[in-house]
Amino acid sequence: MSKQSNDVLFSLIKKMNKAEKRRFKLVSSSGQNKEEKLFVQLFDVLEGMKTFDESQIFKKIPKIKKSQLSNMKAHLLKHLMSNLRHLYRASKVDIEIRDLTDNARVFYSKGMYKAALQTLEKAKKIAEEHEMNTAYFNCVEFEKKIESQHITGSMYPKAKKLSLEVERSLKQVNFNNQLSNLALRLYGNYLKHGHVKTTLEASNLRSDFLQRIPNMGYEDLDFYGKLYFLQSHCWYTYTVQDFANYFKYARRWVDHYESNSMMIEKETAMFLKGYHNLLNAYFTHNKYQKFVEAYDKFLQLIIKYGHSFDLNCRQLVENIEWIHGLNLYTLQANFDAGSDHIDDLIKSKAASINEWNLHRKFTIYYKIACIYFGANRYNDAIDYLNRINQKVYPQFRKDLQCFSRILSLIVHYDLGNLVLVKYQVKSVYRFLLKQGEIQGVQRAIFDFLKKIPNMNEKELIPSFVKLEEQLHEIRKQKYEQRAFFYLDIISWLQSKIQRRPIMEIMKEKTEGMA
Repeated sequence: MSKQSNDVLFSLIKKMNKAEKRRFKLVSSSGQNKEEKLFVQLFDVLEGMKTFDESQIFKKIPKIKKSQLSNMKAHLLKHLMSNLRHLYRASKVDIEIRDLTDNARVFYSKGMYKAALQTLEKAKKIAEEHEMNTAYFNCVEFEKKIESQHITGSMYPKAKKLSLEVERSLKQVNFNNQLSNLALRLYGNYLKHGHVKTTLEASNLRSDFLQRIPNMGYEDLDFYGKLYFLQSHCWYTYTVQDFANYFKYARRWVDHYESNSMMIEKETAMFLKGYHNLLNAYFTHNKYQKFVEAYDKFLQLIIKYGHSFDLNCRQLVENIEWIHGLNLYTLQANFDAGSDHIDDLIKSKAASINEWNLHRKFTIYYKIACIYFGANRYNDAIDYLNRINQKVYPQFRKDLQCFSRILSLIVHYDLGNLVLVKYQVKSVYRFLLKQGEIQGVQRAIFDFLKKIPNMNEKELIPSFVKLEEQLHEIRKQKYEQRAFFYLDIISWLQSKIQRRPIMEIMKEKTEGMA
């Protein structure tokens, strides 16, 4: 096997839980031939490794020759996948439907046409109950093949029924595909560019959105169609900074699941993402009390359904708990407690961050840096900002990369590194210009930072006041608002003007909105 496959096998074993490993050992150890005993031994050796080391395999299992290892790994991987598939057959509806469809194909190949049709009928019933129209369509297409090629005694009365079933399911499949493609396209656009920055960008995105969304009433869509519809609108409204409608669609996304509670355990990942968007909407609107209520309810739902979560969903939950746990401290402006919370998380769960994708990592790094900054732990803030800034990712979250560099300059200013600020401000400005991320807020901040290293003490306060006034005016413009979601620069300026900690300033604002 290739090196990549080796990594996949080793990673799979490391990600299996105790119950999965126990079942595999129980089923596989029942075999009597030497080959099966060898791959169980191979499993034990790989399970005991902290990092993959091929030489340890030959050392601990001398009977395995180098020429055999590739096939042995392939054999082990095949058995692991088979065991996992059967273990989760009852809880994973799509696996159950595929198994029934495969059984129908076996019956068909043996000329047992009625048995094949009966098995397909079972698969169709399950697919229909769970509104899985793609699976339903595949079943009906296979049923058509059997009926059209072989005389089963049911062809005449079923011909019209089958035709209507195909048309109905194909219509739903087409709508679902269009909506899921649209959602994916919008998400990809956000990951690359972030929020729209100009009226022209907003207009172009709106035109593309309206052109691609299918012309079908919401109530005519099935569960998945409604889900993709709401997901698409969430990403669209969030990207164009229409935060009122973003909240509305995030709320409907969660309500959609709560009115179809059976689907929470069937399509858990999308349910979790819906809750993440709802919490994010409350955070964006600074709705502290609503955020707390929704977050508490989310944690209760995790207790209720968490026992059935697979590793993917457990990682999603952990990511949501990281992000919104930190958002809670930000809404409270309780940065001292937040920084202590981060210290505890890093001690106990820092390794889990390595399992996350780049978007999740950068989001967490930036939020950690903001809380450390609010707690006056500037060196810790710089450490996490550097994790974002140390490399340029041209096709990924340009906005986050740019604001991370701006915050880094401000932190260095508070550290008293004026020479470093003077040196870096021009390179950061060029970086933002190259990424197309220069707007009114950024330009005003850079004009200020360029001058500040040469200012004397008497000039500082008037300069802070002038910049605050500028930013208040700029903030009135719709597409300038996004900057203030990344960085509360006005609170920082007020803390300098009033010579008070930024945490006090932000707490007063929070209490005023309560």
